[in-house]
Amino acid sequence: MDKQQLYDREKLHINLAKLKVKNQEFEVVVDPDLAIEFRKGNEDIDILAILNVEDIFSDAKKGLRPNEKALAEVFGTDDKIKIAEEIIKKGEIQLSSNYREKERETKKRRILEIIQINSINPRDKTPIPLTRLKNAWDEANIHINDYKTAEEQVNDVLEKFKPLIPIRFSRQRIKINVPGQYAVKIYGEIKKNSTVENESWNNDGSWTGTVIIPGGLQEKFIDNMKNKTHGNIKIELLND
Repeated sequence: MDKQQLYDREKLHINLAKLKVKNQEFEVVVDPDLAIEFRKGNEDIDILAILNVEDIFSDAKKGLRPNEKALAEVFGTDDKIKIAEEIIKKGEIQLSSNYREKERETKKRRILEIIQINSINPRDKTPIPLTRLKNAWDEANIHINDYKTAEEQVNDVLEKFKPLIPIRFSRQRIKINVPGQYAVKIYGEIKKNSTVENESWNNDGSWTGTVIIPGGLQEKFIDNMKNKTHGNIKIELLND
């Protein structure tokens, strides 16, 4: 199925870049992710990859096209690829309801992931199950803001969770001493999964450091360190 056939089949879910010039509307049908990246300045993206249909429309959903002569007069060229590039760069990206819904679901998953990783139940200092967070989301009737990133919405969601479940963001400081026979092997993993606050390599080849991890990952991090060293590791929790 070529791009034109795909467009005809999915008109109701098309994403557009629209530009108004001299009281005339010009539209192109785009891949939303690529169009947005291109607008951010990534000009390595091929315009042909962005366009779902290699044509210019006056009303894409109705399949209406502008007069070819008028098009050339407005843009100073009859090259539709160059015209499409200008529309994408200068126009407004309009996203379909289908795309927006997918984006909302992606943001929801990301928000819940951030909260789960960084939060604990303050009563028993244990991680909060994802299922419980999802239930709180539904109970609070939370709606995604289309114009904010997932990260920008975390604090608002967390505040709405607090009346429903015991929850707080937490960072855990941990002092670790890894014997020499394991230190080099797991050092990269420690750096990857924590923030190293201070560290030292000892004369016997062992490694000692203080690391900071999200509270929700405490058990997973410690279990992983013990598994990697067959239990031959010293771990001390430095805060509540």
